[in-house]
Amino acid sequence: MTDQSNPPSIYKPFRSMKRKLLTFLTPALLLIGTAFNASAYSAGDKIEESMGLTGLPSSSSSSKDAYFVFKVNEDGNSLTLTSAQFQTSGVLPQQYRGNINITIPSTVEGLPVTAIGSSVFGGCSNVKSINIPESVKEIGNDSFTGCRDLVTLNLGGVEKIGKGCFYFSGSDFQKALTKVDLSNVKVIGSNSFVNFPNPVDVTLSPDLESLGTGSFQGCPNVELEFPENSKYAVIDKIVYECDGTGADKKPQRLLMLQPNFDDAIVNVPTTVTSIASRAFEGNSTIQSIDLGNVQTVGNYAFMNCTKLVTVKGSENIINLGSSAFSDCTSLNAFTIGAQCTADASGIQSALNGCTGLKSFEVEAGNPNLKAEDGVMFDKSGTTLIAYMCDNKTTYSVPQGVTTIADKAFNNVGSTLTQLTIGNDVTTIGSDLFLRNAASSLEHLTLGANVKSIGNTAFNNCDHISIVESLAVVPPTIPSQWVFSHYTCYNAELRVPEEAKTAYKTANGWEEAFGDRVVTGVENVYIETTDNGAYYNLQGIRVGEPRAGQIYIHNNKKQIYR
Repeated sequence: MTDQSNPPSIYKPFRSMKRKLLTFLTPALLLIGTAFNASAYSAGDKIEESMGLTGLPSSSSSSKDAYFVFKVNEDGNSLTLTSAQFQTSGVLPQQYRGNINITIPSTVEGLPVTAIGSSVFGGCSNVKSINIPESVKEIGNDSFTGCRDLVTLNLGGVEKIGKGCFYFSGSDFQKALTKVDLSNVKVIGSNSFVNFPNPVDVTLSPDLESLGTGSFQGCPNVELEFPENSKYAVIDKIVYECDGTGADKKPQRLLMLQPNFDDAIVNVPTTVTSIASRAFEGNSTIQSIDLGNVQTVGNYAFMNCTKLVTVKGSENIINLGSSAFSDCTSLNAFTIGAQCTADASGIQSALNGCTGLKSFEVEAGNPNLKAEDGVMFDKSGTTLIAYMCDNKTTYSVPQGVTTIADKAFNNVGSTLTQLTIGNDVTTIGSDLFLRNAASSLEHLTLGANVKSIGNTAFNNCDHISIVESLAVVPPTIPSQWVFSHYTCYNAELRVPEEAKTAYKTANGWEEAFGDRVVTGVENVYIETTDNGAYYNLQGIRVGEPRAGQIYIHNNKKQIYR
């Protein structure tokens, strides 16, 4: 018998040939295997994989068990989880009620799972835990939004979280999760981790590169702590993005409030040049802020801060975001600087709904705008852009103004009772009082040269009892709903004698006032022994009449020249 453990020399050439053959075939076989795997799927292909939740249907109308859907990425060598098909509400099997535990696989069909797409787990109730493997580096926008029953979250190796992830709204807030480990996350998208009313322990990464605005809003029991070598810092309960790290870092951008912020007075550090969008939005405690050297205020930055009274340094703002101070109803003063780049509509948007303003100014050097007596005009003074201050009971549009812009009187509060639109005005825009249904305007005078009035211009003025139109030719209006229901059913329309018939038959005017069209002159009579005196349309004597305005003089209505 031949001893195979010690073969004779006759076998040695064959053994050597075998070794050489194996040496040659091994890399060849690997190449063939790699080529086979690479060709098995192409970019965009979809792969279904069981979620391993036996008995949990993929939908309420399907008998198929829950499953994942993956999509092959552009590189052809990795996968993104694009959807998870499983029943999350309705009548669930007993073992899954409030107890769905999701584990995302690290590989499928030999390909690594590297990302979770947008909205994959949005609105998934009854999910108790989510385990994400180390292979996943990115989570898309709005994923896990509404997972209100989530107790355990393992983010694995995730480095980037998209916008709106773990966002909860209304009564659908998150109240079970107590710990969020973000120690590997470098990018957190805006409006992520919103509305967690209970205490949550949050761990942030020292390598955090971007913290999105609006994140961690509605989390009153969360206190963010940043590692010393992070580029973020907390100063007086406000989170700043800094220049540098460690002890030498200086705050440059005011990013957001700590969730437990409750201060009334804020002094922004002088090194800060910008305030991020939505930084203070909806805060109910801030009353005063010194902006220091801030030049940029983002969109909605102070929107609906209803107790904010004082903004110091507004004249330094160059870039003023949309709705930046919108609905700050207690704000009493604001100055637009000479260098501010916002146009008229931008400023109108930024201060929309600031019905408490008593002072509004534009520095003389501003190239686009000017202000007079708290009213904003274009630089030429021909367009009235916005009536900013609610500090007058009567207002007459100045001589030279030919156009009143859309929404021009949105900031009117409860003070203005009489509005006179002079004879130089030809065009009145739409929705003049759009934001203010509580307007106390009672008496409206339209000048002799008004040609057109925009849609629903005075529709929210529910207290107008007298409309005086001095134009002989009725201004064009789209319908009677230029005026409010109250005006249409109750107000009196006063017009020149020779125009009475025209108004009674004109489109919109006929429907709005019907038989309540009278001539204005016969309804005005002021007894006076001083024939040189001038009176406004309420019978109040005027010391210095203004050119282009309408007055009563010697018992007749006339335009002062």
